[in-house]
Amino acid sequence: MSTPTASLPRLAVPAALGAIAVGMLAWATVLGATLPSTYAAERWGLAWVDLDLALAGLFATTGWLVRRQDPLAPGLALATATALLADAWFDCSTAGSADLIGAVLMASVELPAAAALAGWAVRTTRRRETVEA
Repeated sequence: MSTPTASLPRLAVPAALGAIAVGMLAWATVLGATLPSTYAAERWGLAWVDLDLALAGLFATTGWLVRRQDPLAPGLALATATALLADAWFDCSTAGSADLIGAVLMASVELPAAAALAGWAVRTTRRRETVEA
């Protein structure tokens, strides 16, 4: 039997996430209407280097957790997949016409890698849930 306290997160968390999603849509609309079409970033190189260093750290840590068969590995694999998707998105959406082919080629590696990581994470989590049930 479920207690009222135990069911509160089942109702509150989805409601909060839905409200955040609506808020993000409104914010994206404001940004779309107000942001300039171009912007010169002062630390552009630093931002890209940091993102790639973060990806390297995510890959290394995910591999280490998988090797240890740590139960946190699937969650970190999903985080790594998400970061890969963000990297591919920003590479393609910020590339100038001279860099677009390279960005698309990189995305053709990053997107399948993200799909493989996410697929592994889902399969591993489901397998563990089946074993524990």
